[in-house]
Amino acid sequence: PRRRSRRLAAAAAAAASRDSELDFADPRRALLTPGSRIAVVGAESELGAALCDALAASGEGWEVAALCTEPEGGAAAALGVEVRPFSPFTPSALARSLSDADAVLVLSEGACGSGGAEPKAVGRLLKALPARTRRLLLVSTHGVDRTNA
Repeated sequence: PRRRSRRLAAAAAAAASRDSELDFADPRRALLTPGSRIAVVGAESELGAALCDALAASGEGWEVAALCTEPEGGAAAALGVEVRPFSPFTPSALARSLSDADAVLVLSEGACGSGGAEPKAVGRLLKALPARTRRLLLVSTHGVDRTNA
């Protein structure tokens, strides 16, 4: 588990360094304006579908893209937003699906169950983030201990 955490941190640092000419302290960089595209990875999960609905209905004017492992059917067909393929182990396809994402929401399999992103896929996804991505939200249960208290 520690090696995986280090790899994820290294991938996030690499993605940030690609964008070094931007001032990350400038809060305007993080604003999502109308027309911004939000990619939801794990949209096939129950939480992902609810987030796609909420983002599309927010009235903010955001464009929502659901990245799905089975974009032709299943839960993806009922989402009501643009559906794109999520192929984390095919770098060129992943890069195409994320190419215009201003924000990315990643819902992990551990947090959302079926339909969430596998742990192995998260590191690859971080490496594929385009320079234009201003926001990244990872929903995960990594590091959470369960007790019977």
